[in-house]
Amino acid sequence: MNHQMAGALRLVSGKWKIALLGQLAQGPLRYGRLLRLFPQVSTKVFTQQLRALERDGLISRTQGAESAQWVEYAITSRGTALWISLEPLAKWAEQFHRETTSGTRSQKIKTVSCGTKQA
Repeated sequence: MNHQMAGALRLVSGKWKIALLGQLAQGPLRYGRLLRLFPQVSTKVFTQQLRALERDGLISRTQGAESAQWVEYAITSRGTALWISLEPLAKWAEQFHRETTSGTRSQKIKTVSCGTKQA
């Protein structure tokens, strides 16, 4: 793996970063709404992941001018470009999960290897 690819993968190496990018790719969301979409994540970890994505220029953070009561996150053009490349991987992961939880993965692995059928 080349140095640039390793650097790109580090940008999304947090457990929730890809999921956060996917949500924000659908449109900007306020912090509270975004947090409710991920009830299994602690507030601390969630905030750390958001800050890292913002620091890396993948999302932007806007705070209400009239009050510090609301904060909105949006995906940036850099984040959108990254999400476009990650979306096929996310779809593959969903399919892989379905196959492994339905018991069909082992059967498919026995019949297909590297794109060629095995006897």
